[in-house]
Amino acid sequence: MKKIFLLTLFLSIAYWLNGQVRMYYQPTTDQLTKVNVAANSVVKAKRGDVDVNRMVLPSFNVQEMLQEDSINSAGNVSVPFRFGKGFDTDLSLTKSGAWQNTDDGRMWTMHFHSPGAKSLNFIFEDFHLPDSAELYIVNSDRTALYGPVTAPCIPENGFFMTDLIPGDDVSILLYEPGICMGQSELKITRVVHAYRGFSYNGDNESSRSGELAPCHNDVDCFSDWNMESHAVAKVLLGSADYLCSGSLVMSADYSFKPYFLTAFHCLDSDCSESLSSAEQNAVNQWTFIFNYKKGCGNGAINTGVSYNGAIFRAGNFDSDFALLELLSNLTNASNSHAWLGWDRSGNTPSSGTYIHHPNGAPMKISFDYQPLALETESIPWGACLGTNISPINTHWKLFLDNGVVQGGSSGAPLLNQNKRIIGQHHGGSSLSTDCLATNAHCFSGAFHKSWIGGGSITSRLSDWLDSDGSGVLTVSSSYYPAFHGADVICSYDNPHNYYVSNVPSAVSVTWTSTGGVSIVPSGTSCAVNAITPGGATITAQLSNGMMFSKEIEVSSSTGNPYISYVYGGDNVNFEIKTPNIYGIRQFIWNAMGSGTSYNYTAGPNERTWSIPQGDYTVQCRVVTQCGHLIATISVRSTRSSVSPNPVDHTLYVNLSELTGAEENSIATARQTVPSNSYELRLFDSQGSLVRNLRMVERQMSINVSNLSNGIYFLHIYKPGIAQPEVHKVIVSH
Repeated sequence: MKKIFLLTLFLSIAYWLNGQVRMYYQPTTDQLTKVNVAANSVVKAKRGDVDVNRMVLPSFNVQEMLQEDSINSAGNVSVPFRFGKGFDTDLSLTKSGAWQNTDDGRMWTMHFHSPGAKSLNFIFEDFHLPDSAELYIVNSDRTALYGPVTAPCIPENGFFMTDLIPGDDVSILLYEPGICMGQSELKITRVVHAYRGFSYNGDNESSRSGELAPCHNDVDCFSDWNMESHAVAKVLLGSADYLCSGSLVMSADYSFKPYFLTAFHCLDSDCSESLSSAEQNAVNQWTFIFNYKKGCGNGAINTGVSYNGAIFRAGNFDSDFALLELLSNLTNASNSHAWLGWDRSGNTPSSGTYIHHPNGAPMKISFDYQPLALETESIPWGACLGTNISPINTHWKLFLDNGVVQGGSSGAPLLNQNKRIIGQHHGGSSLSTDCLATNAHCFSGAFHKSWIGGGSITSRLSDWLDSDGSGVLTVSSSYYPAFHGADVICSYDNPHNYYVSNVPSAVSVTWTSTGGVSIVPSGTSCAVNAITPGGATITAQLSNGMMFSKEIEVSSSTGNPYISYVYGGDNVNFEIKTPNIYGIRQFIWNAMGSGTSYNYTAGPNERTWSIPQGDYTVQCRVVTQCGHLIATISVRSTRSSVSPNPVDHTLYVNLSELTGAEENSIATARQTVPSNSYELRLFDSQGSLVRNLRMVERQMSINVSNLSNGIYFLHIYKPGIAQPEVHKVIVSH
């Protein structure tokens, strides 16, 4: 019996399904299977004198750009971290790159080289893939692999920004299976050369750039902040050459909507203290990279997970906050995303902690162990022109005791002693890369000020994070909930525990069931007792609107299986019948007799077995999740046959098929069969009896000329044997 088990999650709003793409550092051989050959060879495809599948980016004055960056970061840093030089391109599948046939389709490759780049990243437009097509990006020494990018990963608008691929030599590979050849669309409109920021040396260790301060702390060195780190992301802005930080933030109703908090100045590209429609819409082209970490000290870099696209919800210059809502579905439990709680009371925090991506590096953590205070002076935004000044009492002021913040930390969550958000990083006084700056301080826009913001739905947090107007002052952090419990259960080991993990304390759970089970709910857990074999459903309804529903099966531990058989040619064909038996895993057959034995193990959907004719005791062991059920039958070798088959007019039934040796030893082989010793019953395919005869000789004829064309079954009952011999007969006029 085939049974499908489903775990269904119902969401109150819809997002892109499976929008994630992974970056693998030191990928395995299996992960590199599809790109190994292409990464080993650069196939040159020329049109005239031009290599159409290889692009070398032009050189530029790195020192000049670094000087600009130094000026922009002076004073209270309030601009996103620029890490790269972008080059606009016009590359497509039709006029660039090279196609090669593969065993099961074809592959498109395009290679990029930009000498000295710490990494390369790309912007795709008009990007659409058919089902089964996959895109990968790999560096030349295959220490980093990005992908696969598949159809569900791509926003409907076709705009897609990649993660940063370490190294200065990178290849893009697109695989099209034969069934969808010619259906892919792709334009590469921008390539970014990273001239500063974090670099990776390919040996499972990070190498600091000249700008990354040595006094940063890897977040993985502080295991008690593990959950909070799963809410933080590095953000690539729409131009693909600037970076910020930010985090998922919980709403008061614990709906787990993918709200994302970052800094206003990450959006305000013209420093105008307000956001134009273009600046608001630009977040639709941002990329959010979660779980980008490295092991404590010189540990390996973790696999990063990136998502494309967001919607602007609210923002305000005064407290430098922006609230976005990601477009992707972040409910994949394997990614362990967390949502950060918050505290809008305005009470003085006894400590402050940042989790952030300085210089775009793997996630760091920094601490101020002293009580924080609101800045009582106005804060000029040093990198912006004009009168850009945040009012007094809108920012928390910190003097970090352990760790620092740098460019790229903008928008990172500031957490209080209870690990709740109380603000997001704005900027601070300049810090030398040797960590020797004195009296260095930094600022974070205060969450309780952002709550009120500018007094409108697009300039305050309250409308989004407490849309029901509950008035709560604090909300707790949580991982995304997950449903747990077995797919198949047995009655002999009742009860069975089902539960929902990561349910916030403010959320209640209501349990219901259908089918052959009884339940005893207890908060986030439910004891389930198997009662009647068959299908059942366990449902957990959360008060925040989420519902988890799981179809399960109550497997049988008792039952009455039986075996039927028919003769066909030189074989006897068995079939196991299992009425109302559930949870079958396999069938184990055994036949003993006729001087030999046969054994066979079959899957749950394979119910028949054939062996040569003979005298046997046949057993089938029906193995369920909850026990073994046994059916047994005895069969004797056939001494009957029917001919011709198919038959038109007359069907002959022979009750003796003895060999010459048997005829010599059995003198009575041709004697007349006693009257009423054998009975013949002919049934049509619907099971209706159409002939019922008695045999008086060893051969008998049956007139079938008036029967309709079709399949019939002749049952021959022999003296003292309850089970008839069955022959399949085809009538064809």
